[in-house]
Amino acid sequence: MALQTKIQTPITIKNSIGEWLIAITINYLIFQAFWSYNVLWRGSDYSLDSANPALAVSALFIFALSLLFGPFYRTGWCQKWVIRLRRPIAMIATLLAFTHSYLVIKSYITTGAAPVDEEKTCVILGITALVILLIMLITSYPFALRMLNAAKWRALQLTASILLILTLNTHYLVLDYYQVWQHWMQSHNHPVPPATMVVNIFCAIVLLVRVIDAIRNGMKKKVK
Repeated sequence: MALQTKIQTPITIKNSIGEWLIAITINYLIFQAFWSYNVLWRGSDYSLDSANPALAVSALFIFALSLLFGPFYRTGWCQKWVIRLRRPIAMIATLLAFTHSYLVIKSYITTGAAPVDEEKTCVILGITALVILLIMLITSYPFALRMLNAAKWRALQLTASILLILTLNTHYLVLDYYQVWQHWMQSHNHPVPPATMVVNIFCAIVLLVRVIDAIRNGMKKKVK
C-alpha cells in the first residue's frame, strides 16, 4: 500500500520529526493542564504525588481524543494532517500511562505494602490495560498490516482502543471515584468537577460518537 493512499491506516504513514514534536507538545500541554487542574482542585502542591494521577487522567483523555480523529475526518470536521498526528499522539500518551504504572509499582515496592481488596482489582485492571497497550504498540508497525490486511487491522485497533478506555474507566470506578463525583454533585464544594469525572464523561461521549460512526459507515456500505 502506498504511503499516500489510505490515510485511515496510520501505520503506512512515515511521520516527520515536526509531527512527532507537535505530538509531544500536545501530550505535554494536556498533561500540564490536568496536573494544574488537580493541584488547584485538591489544594496541593506540584509534586510527584500530584503528577502521578495527572499522568493517568491525561493518558486516558488523549487515548479517547485520538478516537475522535477518524470520525471527525470522515465528517469533514478536521483536515488530513490531523489524522497524521493520531499515531504519534497515541504512542506518546502510552509513555504517560507506563510512567504512571511505574510510579504506582515503585510506591508499593518502596513501602513494602501489598495491594489489598479493591487495590488488587485495580492492579489486575492496570495490567490488563498495559497488555492492551502493548498489543496496540506491537501492531502499530507495517508488518501487522501485511499479516492482517487493512480492514482487520483497523478493526483490531478500534476494538483494542475501546477496550482500553473501558478498562481504564472501570479502574476509576473500582477505586470509588464515583463517590467523589457524587459528593461534588451534591455539595459543589469546588467551582469545577473533579478531573476524573470530566474525563469519564468525555470518554462516554467519545464511545457514543464511535458507535454512531460505525453505524453510519455500515449504512453507507449497505447502500453501495
